[in-house]
Amino acid sequence: MTEQLRWERARWLQDTPIGMIFTMGVVLSFIIGAAIVYMILANDVSNRLPEYATLKAMGYSHWALARIVLVQSWLLAILSYLPAALISFLLYELTAGLSRIPTAMTWERFWGVLGLAFLMCSASGIMAMLRLWRAEPASLF
Repeated sequence: MTEQLRWERARWLQDTPIGMIFTMGVVLSFIIGAAIVYMILANDVSNRLPEYATLKAMGYSHWALARIVLVQSWLLAILSYLPAALISFLLYELTAGLSRIPTAMTWERFWGVLGLAFLMCSASGIMAMLRLWRAEPASLF
């Protein structure tokens, strides 16, 4: 990327109101997405607490149970990202066609958003794990 393009991108993102709106949209989407994933995982942990307690009583470590919750959160990231990426590609094409502004979903953006989705779901999984770790096997029976 040339110096001129970097300057132009930085100007649009940092100095204009539209850049601030898009940046806040990304931040709010991340926070709301993390809250939704946390609610899904925490509800699943609560519903399956007796099963987790049984596994704890059988000798499974906290980390083995944490792996279960983290894998579940990563599956949510992958399964929700695939249709969202497809819809995004279509919306980029529609927006570029209607507004005649050259916008496109780049591979850099595609992988960056996927990385953010994994980060968001991992953070939610860790918060749900903490809830799981507080469960005592003896109090559930």
